[in-house]
Amino acid sequence: MTLKVSVLTEEAELEPLAAEWSEITARLPCVLPTQCLEYLCAYRRAFHLGAADFQLILLRENGRLVAVVPARLETRRVLGMKLRVLGFTDLPMPIRDVLILPEVDLARVVEALSQQLRTIWPWVYLHFRAVPSVSRLVSATPEQGLMLLRQQCGSSNAIDVAAGDHLARVLTSNMRNNLKRKRKRLDALGRVEFVTVTEPAQLEQAYQGFLDTEAAGWKSVRGGRRAIKLHADQTTFYRELMMLKSSKREVHIHLLLLDGAPIASDYCIISQGVCYSLKHGYDERYADATPGNLLRAYTIEHYQAAPTIHTLDLISAWSWHERWRPNARPIYDVKIFNSSLLGRLLHAASSARRSLDARRSRQAVQVDTR
Repeated sequence: MTLKVSVLTEEAELEPLAAEWSEITARLPCVLPTQCLEYLCAYRRAFHLGAADFQLILLRENGRLVAVVPARLETRRVLGMKLRVLGFTDLPMPIRDVLILPEVDLARVVEALSQQLRTIWPWVYLHFRAVPSVSRLVSATPEQGLMLLRQQCGSSNAIDVAAGDHLARVLTSNMRNNLKRKRKRLDALGRVEFVTVTEPAQLEQAYQGFLDTEAAGWKSVRGGRRAIKLHADQTTFYRELMMLKSSKREVHIHLLLLDGAPIASDYCIISQGVCYSLKHGYDERYADATPGNLLRAYTIEHYQAAPTIHTLDLISAWSWHERWRPNARPIYDVKIFNSSLLGRLLHAASSARRSLDARRSRQAVQVDTR
């Protein structure tokens, strides 16, 4: 049976999807924050986006919601041609994915998008960036009737807290000793406390502490005004997300307090046994005591003791993560071309170009090793 496609653009149309949305996410092995309806509601509300910047493509079968694609249509110049490309909505979190029920074939989704959006959004290919390895987009194969190109474009770090005792078992002795020295240095300055706030009534105060510490570092001093607190839309977004998630205790704000005042913070979202560390910061006046590292050590131990959490996801792959010895997981860039003549030609040309680039890279490596 053909999947029926509709496009949602208005904020008021989001909340009525809550029950159907939950039915899909409950069936998925992994649900990113960007796949949560609350995340998209907060984003749409805070940034006052128009229809050109925010659309949800809904696919139904017999009236039942079976897939959701957060997307926007862009015009790009490819091989000298201006082409219409359907890609992800530009969300604040870098890792994104579509939502598709396990029993729904991806090729059917692509065909429905191609046929039914032809008159309003005549896209030539789908381009999904920074997709996790567990995604249906990554596991798809040409044997499924798809013209796709997939390549790793980076990685994302995570810590397996279910394994237990990460600090003693995995960290180097130098790192552990350094943490002890820094803690003593901070203890000499005053009363040190670590707190995790999850209660809705307490989150607003904790959120203000997060904003203050995130803005007390390089992001507001040397980082070109990148601190959340300096931008009303970002401040509203993270507050809205916190409010929408708080009733289910899916927002955790970790704070390091010195004499009752926050000097480091970590804003986290919980989803299906994973803690996603979305934003963090520390007051650079205390940089010698590395409050950010001390708070990270606390969060690792905190979730090791939480039976419902198995992974602390750091989301990105910054070089400073390496001190924590995380597991690096690949993320992918995925392109899926439609079945039109232009789509087939572009797929063939892009495949040939990628093969040529790969061959040149291998040849360069061989020259370097001689």
